[in-house]
Amino acid sequence: PLVDPAKGGIMQGEMVNGQIQNAYYAFTAPDGRKMLIFSLEWEPRPQVVTWANQIAAEPQYSGYTAVLLTHNYLQADNTRSTTTDVAGDASGQTLWDNLVKTNSNFQMVFNGHFGGDGVGNLASTDNAGNKVEQMFFNSQFEGFGGDGWIRIVEFLNDGKTVRVRTYSPFFNLYQI
Repeated sequence: PLVDPAKGGIMQGEMVNGQIQNAYYAFTAPDGRKMLIFSLEWEPRPQVVTWANQIAAEPQYSGYTAVLLTHNYLQADNTRSTTTDVAGDASGQTLWDNLVKTNSNFQMVFNGHFGGDGVGNLASTDNAGNKVEQMFFNSQFEGFGGDGWIRIVEFLNDGKTVRVRTYSPFFNLYQI
């Protein structure tokens, strides 16, 4: 991997060696939970979804909190996308049906890209009956290409609660 886990790195692997557009990361969060993060390309190709499924289904990751980071997933109207630029690539709905809801370790999905008011949220139940939170955030249409707005996701010590805040280091402000 590009960042050797034996030397303290969290990247566990990439689909294509040396290319990080499809990669996964594992680490222990400060609250003690084991995290498995997938970062997948714009509209994942079928082989990318197959690869991510193989990793997510590995027994060693069954107790991990899995999170998917991708681009084309949830829209500002709180629905998953159903179209792609390239036929056969995965829309948000395809990712939900063929990756997220079929692996009980996924608890969250985050994406950007779409316009509208720049935010969206959806909670859905996977095949195992677990709730999966899905969040869209995109501030690129604000001034200066986004005014530096970022989402901060904080896992609280109770092991159940996640606090999400929006902050701009450009303005040194939190949105309410």
